[in-house]
Amino acid sequence: MRWSLYCLWALMLLAAGCGSKPEKEEAPGRKRGAKYESLDSVKQRLAQSDKKKAPPAGGAMIAIPVAADPDKLSVPPAVAQQPAAPVIPDPSGPAQTVTPGAKVQTHRERINALRNVPLSGPAFVPLKPPEKPLTSLAEAKKRPLAQLAMSMLLGTTASGIFDLKKVNEYLGLLETVYASYKGMALAPRAPRVSLDTIIFMTDPKNTAALKRRGKPQKNKVTWVITGKTGIKALDTLNAQTGVNRVEIMDLGIGTITFSTPVDTVAMTRRYEKIQGLKNVTSNPLMGDGARLFPIRKGGLVHLVFYWGWGDCPAGCINKRYAHFTYDPSTRLITARFKEAKQLTAKGFYLWNAGNRFAASPFGTLKNVLAKTADSRWWMAIHAVEALGLLLRAPRYRPYDDTKAKAVYTAMLSQTKKNRKGALNALVTALSHKDPDVVAAAHRQLKKISSLSYGKDARGIIQWKGWVRLNQ
Repeated sequence: MRWSLYCLWALMLLAAGCGSKPEKEEAPGRKRGAKYESLDSVKQRLAQSDKKKAPPAGGAMIAIPVAADPDKLSVPPAVAQQPAAPVIPDPSGPAQTVTPGAKVQTHRERINALRNVPLSGPAFVPLKPPEKPLTSLAEAKKRPLAQLAMSMLLGTTASGIFDLKKVNEYLGLLETVYASYKGMALAPRAPRVSLDTIIFMTDPKNTAALKRRGKPQKNKVTWVITGKTGIKALDTLNAQTGVNRVEIMDLGIGTITFSTPVDTVAMTRRYEKIQGLKNVTSNPLMGDGARLFPIRKGGLVHLVFYWGWGDCPAGCINKRYAHFTYDPSTRLITARFKEAKQLTAKGFYLWNAGNRFAASPFGTLKNVLAKTADSRWWMAIHAVEALGLLLRAPRYRPYDDTKAKAVYTAMLSQTKKNRKGALNALVTALSHKDPDVVAAAHRQLKKISSLSYGKDARGIIQWKGWVRLNQ
């Protein structure tokens, strides 16, 4: 009995809040000793709080970029009368204003919607000048689209310095295409190569000389030279091209950084002539999801815009592209949507946009040999590159050939049995009417033979003699 009374007394103390540790902080809206709120009560109180915080009708609006067709967008009258908020610029698509409470698209939803916008626009459109022309090449450092325009001119200059007038023409070309055609929101807006840096390798002697002139960095493997390098030919060319700095690493790998964007393809040709420098190349940027391939043929400039998604480092599972031609003489842009319904036709990259020359799409060596003489320059180049691949049989091959391993292996066997016929097809391609096909065939022959015969009539005779005597 005494034990029962003691238990009853203890329970009464606990119910009154006595004997428990003092609370450090009271929950808002509840007094000491009060009962806990039910879950329904908490939900109701939070809902009332949200209503009080919501802005009144006609208040500020949130601007977010969405994938909507302005011609088909339905806006309620009450929303249309409200003042528009400042638009948040986004290169991925147009901006649309929505009222608070409306469903906001996630980034993934917006991108997926943009991927489904069909390509559409006029058959022809005249070139328009850029909205804000460049007044100097240095301005392009902060304008990615201007850099993309410059990338279309890579390899076209002798000095490596861009013509500002030509850059503005191509900047206007890009702006006109993006403004005139729908479905281009995810097309490339920046180049995939650095326009102010080139990479080189050098011998131990030059490496030591550069390190003596350079300032060691915190990583202890890089030295930076902002003045003269001590290599006379390099210093002379650096002064002509406006070099900011030269960096060298322990392994003899270095970079040259220019003060303004330059034609890095032309610059590599100039710098590789300096004794001691070798393997001079442009500095590619990471990414394979969006590219622009400018192709000059017959006085026209073909613009092949390529973009994709889904494992793009391996080549993109899903692909889209748009094809336009620009005539500099008439300053007229033509859309080629009918030709460009898909990026590949049975495995062949149209206009070589992608430059992945797998052999397996041809199926057999016989088809490869026939296509080296194809009148379509892009098909002939693909066949020539694939034939060189089969003749060299490198350890690493294009992903499409890895995927079609049985077909590729059979084609390797066919090439091994008819090696002389395959080499003769490459020599015959040196007479193709398209100079790019000729250049591709010449490049493959030099890789296979390690010889440097030419691609003119005399060179063709020499190549034929080499095939006859050595194969």
